[in-house]
Amino acid sequence: MDERKLKAALRQAAKTYAENCRRAHQIPLEVAELGFIAMNAGLSDVVASIRLNERNMPKTRFSRQECDASALGPTLSAIPDDERATLVERVRRELATMKRFARTSDARYDINRHAALARLHRLLIGGRTGERRPGAREHNKRRPAEAERLSSIGQKLPNQMVSCSQ
Repeated sequence: MDERKLKAALRQAAKTYAENCRRAHQIPLEVAELGFIAMNAGLSDVVASIRLNERNMPKTRFSRQECDASALGPTLSAIPDDERATLVERVRRELATMKRFARTSDARYDINRHAALARLHRLLIGGRTGERRPGAREHNKRRPAEAERLSSIGQKLPNQMVSCSQ
């Protein structure tokens, strides 16, 4: 191996190690700061945690000690209307980003985050967290009237199996 390449590789390894050490020392400070901000906002049961993602970059996650989304009701009702509108807009933008990531099969897509954002958005606009959009599960199903109409003219629905008794 060439001596220059070895020196460059060692220099890069030392630089990476120093950066990782610096980042590791910052993590507890970030968690403490975020916990303090949450406590000042009245969210004393919010817990901040940091984990490393695929590229060893720290990623902050927030979780509640209670997992029930309806527990957010009293907290969200105390938010003033102008701040609520700003929060709804931010959640709507983040939800659109998650939808775009899902459509394009982006590696940054997180289904748990998407579900949590959808529940939070419904809660912020005044809906219940457990309800579904009307027709959300029905988009692939054909209506019975359409199936009956097609069968009366001798056609079948796409992907419909033909029985042997006919």
